[in-house]
Amino acid sequence: MNEQYRIQIIKSRRKTISLQIRPDGTILVKAPNRVSNRYIREFIASHQSWIDKQLKKMEQVQKALCHRKEMNHSRKFYEEVLKVFPEYHTWDRWLKRNGTAILSR
Repeated sequence: MNEQYRIQIIKSRRKTISLQIRPDGTILVKAPNRVSNRYIREFIASHQSWIDKQLKKMEQVQKALCHRKEMNHSRKFYEEVLKVFPEYHTWDRWLKRNGTAILSR
């Protein structure tokens, strides 16, 4: 599992486990009280491909929205990107290292 992910775990009296990716890129895991943290880590790892694809989609949407204000890749465009996606540089580097593997799945 990629250690760059920020993960929030909420345990409750629910019966199932779910994953959600928040707009800031945090992975939200909702799980039953009885589920161990080890099982949650394994669950996240088993959904790695889905997580990576969702994060890539989110980045594309955020960049597309920034293009509504700046129709190019100028300094002003990247300033807009950083306003809505402060972790852009971190994830951009990660995608450059891992993007080919994700797309080949």
